[in-house]
Amino acid sequence: MLKPIPVRVLIESRITAPDGTVDTLRQTHRGSLHCASDGATSLRYTEESESGRTLSEVAVSSDGTRVTINRRGAVCTYMEFAAGKTHQTLYEVPPYRFDMEIACHTLRASMGMFGGQVRLEYTHRVGGEENRIAFLLTATVGGKP
Repeated sequence: MLKPIPVRVLIESRITAPDGTVDTLRQTHRGSLHCASDGATSLRYTEESESGRTLSEVAVSSDGTRVTINRRGAVCTYMEFAAGKTHQTLYEVPPYRFDMEIACHTLRASMGMFGGQVRLEYTHRVGGEENRIAFLLTATVGGKP
């Protein structure tokens, strides 16, 4: 693993509810990019919200076909994404805990020591409610939030 590289993290999400309502979110964070010798990368950043602080880690496989997102803190969940695959997990906002199912429709990921992007389109079902999500994460080396 090489020395962590400081990055600017831009996250853009579009959430479409079953009734067609669309919610758009845009967040920027400072983070660090970690590159392994096998080409796999991970990106770490901290989110602040009214419910507290959440440390997030986004990992991209060396061939770009698998992405994991691990969140710990005010929100806790571990999500795996691979195009055409479904993942069962838990979504926790302590003290509450919900079953969550993620069906990944599209995954495009390219991340390396110069930054990169993760683009996901997926459906997630939490507590019986299903939403369609378009997610774009961009990591820019040395950029300012």
